Amino acid sequence: PHMRLEEAFAAPPLSILPRLAAGEIGPDMEKIIQISEMMRINLPRMLEQHRLIVTALKELMRAATEENHPVYVQFCQKLMHHAQQEEEILYPAAIVVGEFVKLKLGRG
Repeated sequence: PHMRLEEAFAAPPLSILPRLAAGEIGPDMEKIIQISEMMRINLPRMLEQHRLIVTALKELMRAATEENHPVYVQFCQKLMHHAQQEEEILYPAAIVVGEFVKLKLGRG
């Protein structure tokens, strides 16, 4: 369920970043405004899901450490780092993209 939310609300706004960086803006981007707003609405839910995922990863990491499975420890560390990057960079960027498009299209 968490990944479906990311695919539905975070990925579409982020996918137009190359076009925005190139200075492109067009009416086809209008749908991003609504998707980005849904990202904003679902953000607390997504952050709570991350909290649960990270809690489970910490438990897995503890067990992997006790059982001497460094590959699993590294996996947990990488996935926790990924979640942190989503929270600090990707999710906010998806929201900002919608706001940017809204301003550029004169909708805000």
